[in-house]
Amino acid sequence: MTRKQALQSMQDVMSLKRFRPKTVKVYLHWVARYIDFLATCSPEESREQRLGKFLTMLASREKVAASTQKQALCAIVFAWRLTQDCSGTQLAWRKLCQKQEWTG
Repeated sequence: MTRKQALQSMQDVMSLKRFRPKTVKVYLHWVARYIDFLATCSPEESREQRLGKFLTMLASREKVAASTQKQALCAIVFAWRLTQDCSGTQLAWRKLCQKQEWTG
């Protein structure tokens, strides 16, 4: 599964759950950024370490507000929860996350 397919499947799940369009757009943005960030991380790092590095990078390098960090965190946690349910679209997310060393 490609990054584009994974984000599309996440969008499909969010639409089924009736998320507001702006929320979908923002969540997809943050998850895409996080997936890109994972390419710079060591596979030996735990999921929590990688997430911490990502949120720290947002605060220190990009100077985002705490509320923006929280929004990014919520989007990533939502994507992680998709990996916990192995039905349909969520199974594809789990495979992507394992490939990216996303799950701890």
